[in-house]
Amino acid sequence: VVPPVPLGSYTVRIDGWPTTKVQVKVVSGEATIVYLDYFTIEAIGDEAIPHIIDPITHKPAPLPKVEKVPVGADLGIGAVPSAAEGFHFESWTASGAPPLWENNDPTRANQTITITGQTLLEAHAVPNVYTVDFHANCPDASGTAPVQDMTYGQPSDLFANPFSRVGYDFAGWTLDQKWTGKLYANQERVENLTAAENGVVGLYAQWNPHAYYLNFEPNGASGLMIDQKAFYGNATSLSPLAYDWENWHFMGWNTAPDGSGTSYADGQEISNLSAEEGARITLFAQWSHDMFSLTFDPNGGKGDPQTIEVWNKSGYPVPLCAFEREGYTFTEWNTAPDGSGTPYAVGTIIDTPEGSAAAMTFYAQWSKDPVPGPGPVQPGDDPQVKPNQNPRGLATTGDANLALLVGGIALACCLALAAAFIARRRLRR
Repeated sequence: VVPPVPLGSYTVRIDGWPTTKVQVKVVSGEATIVYLDYFTIEAIGDEAIPHIIDPITHKPAPLPKVEKVPVGADLGIGAVPSAAEGFHFESWTASGAPPLWENNDPTRANQTITITGQTLLEAHAVPNVYTVDFHANCPDASGTAPVQDMTYGQPSDLFANPFSRVGYDFAGWTLDQKWTGKLYANQERVENLTAAENGVVGLYAQWNPHAYYLNFEPNGASGLMIDQKAFYGNATSLSPLAYDWENWHFMGWNTAPDGSGTSYADGQEISNLSAEEGARITLFAQWSHDMFSLTFDPNGGKGDPQTIEVWNKSGYPVPLCAFEREGYTFTEWNTAPDGSGTPYAVGTIIDTPEGSAAAMTFYAQWSKDPVPGPGPVQPGDDPQVKPNQNPRGLATTGDANLALLVGGIALACCLALAAAFIARRRLRR
């Protein structure tokens, strides 16, 4: 009850009681009765910690509860999630007379409300939601993966890996493109990959390359080479040759024994010879017989030197001479033009001398044909210049020899007849 006061409008103030915005209008000199409605405002939290600003001290009340709040009073409120991370404030709700929310928005955690009556405020915080993106982490993989939604504080199984890759096995997921940190298995149950609201977590596929083995076949040579292990997608150098074959030299490796496949050099860097796990690739050594160059020089005869290639240590025989030289007869071959070297008769087996180069030159050796002597005089020859002329018709040296031959034969026949006659008379006796 307010005692008589002059006419007019007045703001009511009562010690120890909030009377903000309470006004009284005196219209007569009579006593005026003022009714003041006060209420208790309390706040509670759902995964949140609320507070109320005391209108008298203008500081957060020790408890989220204030009394003696009149209708129409402005009251400051606020809230934070009770969890240290992974949650965010969602909204306020009110039981009883709902207040007037600032900007009509109850989702603002910290705001000033206008009291309309008795009410119970409740602050709500909810767990953050985030998404998981799956990455193949290589350009040669196939398949696509959907985005997976997750909620903080709620365990979930990762989606099954949808990617595949030739020559590799899926190993798991990591949070980094490089294979560092924790490795998450396919469809592993995970929780709280991030605490950020609407955060995006990238998971990157990691791959184990298939291993395959290289088997080295000597293909006629001797020696030992162990199998070499290689991994798909990783370059590696072939093991150096450890085989040996006398009088043969190594030409490289081939996937076919006869060299009709794919060829590789000794120590060549190779990759991806097989995408199959545990496959065995056989490489066959390729060999070429050591060749020996033989040059045959006419050494004054007609023609150019002739060179042929023969297998080293093949037992090649010295061939006949195909060269000619007027007035000379071929006798043999020799490793020196003047015949001071090693002689080789036709048909001699050529063997590579120890320490020699892979070439030999053979020089034809020639014997000068004899000059013919003077012959008998022929009719029409000039008797003045022919030493065998016979103007008197005497027997020549040739005729005398013939007479002696005929006489000898006759004498032999007579002696044979005489011997036969004597033998016959002895038989008669």
